[in-house]
Amino acid sequence: MLSAAVLLPAVLFCVWSGGWWFAALMAAAAAGLGMEWATLCGFQVRVWPGWVLPVAMGMTALVSGFGETRDAFLFAIAGAAIAAVWATPGGAQGGAQGEAPGNRAALLLGFPYIGLAAIAMPWLRADPAVGWPNMLFVLVVVWGSDIGAYLAGRLVGGPKLAPAISP
Repeated sequence: MLSAAVLLPAVLFCVWSGGWWFAALMAAAAAGLGMEWATLCGFQVRVWPGWVLPVAMGMTALVSGFGETRDAFLFAIAGAAIAAVWATPGGAQGGAQGEAPGNRAALLLGFPYIGLAAIAMPWLRADPAVGWPNMLFVLVVVWGSDIGAYLAGRLVGGPKLAPAISP
């Protein structure tokens, strides 16, 4: 609740302001999603290739935030191409010696999964007439479903879908 109390006003300010503020928020969010995805796929984000996804997704959202949707797609595609070349047999095998390889196919799936959202959110906010209300609607739906799922899980209980991360 403390993190929500701190982040909620900041997020609402960035969404309401648009421009640089919203572009920076989306870049940080997309990079954070990329870090989480890479970690879930078994990669360390501080070493190659774990950092490719967060960097590419952050740049995708940032470029999209300035209205350059075509260039944003190019950032996402370039990041995926770099990771795909690495993931193919004979490609560069980054990481520390003895490090267990992560799930390369799952890492590649992060590019379209996160990339499309990183492009869509700034595009949705960019509409001068309804961008702010559209984004507010998306946030309320996401926050409501997350809070509802959390509360239902705590009240109803039952087997956890992901015991290691599920509250």
